[in-house]
Amino acid sequence: MRISKQNLKDAAHADIVSSDQVDALWSFLLNSQRDKAEFSFTHLLYYFGGLIAIGAMVIFVILAEETFGGLGFSVVSFCYMAVAFWLLRRFAAEQQSTAAGICGAFIVVVTPMVFYGLQQALGLWPDHTLYREHQWSTEWLFLSLSLSALVMGLVLVWRFRYPFVVMPMTVTLWYSLVYLAIVSSDNSNDWDFRVLASLWAGLIMLLLALVIDIKNRSHQDYSFWLYMLGTISFWLGLTALGDGEQWETVTYLLINLSMMVVGIVLMRRIFVVCGALGCCLYLGHLASDVFQDSWLFPLALTGLGGCVVYLGILWQKHEAGVIDYCWQHLPNTVTKYLSHLRQ
Repeated sequence: MRISKQNLKDAAHADIVSSDQVDALWSFLLNSQRDKAEFSFTHLLYYFGGLIAIGAMVIFVILAEETFGGLGFSVVSFCYMAVAFWLLRRFAAEQQSTAAGICGAFIVVVTPMVFYGLQQALGLWPDHTLYREHQWSTEWLFLSLSLSALVMGLVLVWRFRYPFVVMPMTVTLWYSLVYLAIVSSDNSNDWDFRVLASLWAGLIMLLLALVIDIKNRSHQDYSFWLYMLGTISFWLGLTALGDGEQWETVTYLLINLSMMVVGIVLMRRIFVVCGALGCCLYLGHLASDVFQDSWLFPLALTGLGGCVVYLGILWQKHEAGVIDYCWQHLPNTVTKYLSHLRQ
């Protein structure tokens, strides 16, 4: 629910608050929302500009490495990092949290490039392997680059407390988990194995996000990107396993319904969105495979669609009550660790 200053003025006219309190309340609300994520034109410009800068650095990697050589590449990357760190501290001092978070994310992206250039200069990579052409025989070198990004991200999050820094860390973690699974298996080229690797990587990230949620007592949402990418990775892996026996498709439906419940409990919409998509895919499976050429199924599906719309109306009216009911019936051990999420 959005609150405008006009709402506060209307409350003053209704004698709910005094006219003198309107400005003070409005200033308080603005300050409390300063660090929270929102979608506005200003934030769109921030993120778009940050992505352009990160994309430019990727192009730099692709085109400039052969020209500068290992040491030169590392020096130029370090200069990029130094400028980004200077901007980060300046934006932090000005309380421009969005811009500062983007600079922090940029530093995380550039960090592996600095170490890669040093590794090239030391001759650790065979045959002058390009950054974009890492070989399967150099797993530990590639993982060391991923580790450098994760460590730098942890340092920046600990020092500056900007949640957007977690975004490149999340991508790095997901890729590293899938990479580890691929290089440690003899079935790395098998499609089903890669799908399972993505599924388990997503599940690990979701567990990590839950641990962060349990430990986090600040108003900053450090687990958002882990939930986002972890849920997408898990759900896509689950969906890509394909149709099997009827009990497998029913299990798929139950998992998606469970994801929707988890989304309600944790108040994470990505679970609900993916769970709802999974349920729709299951209905599509019923229409195309189980009840093919049946006249009754489309009619039943139409009625079900109307029920879902009505359910949405009821949800809008009774959302808070449903969430309260779910929380009241959770085990005490669960509510003990997750109660702060509702604050």
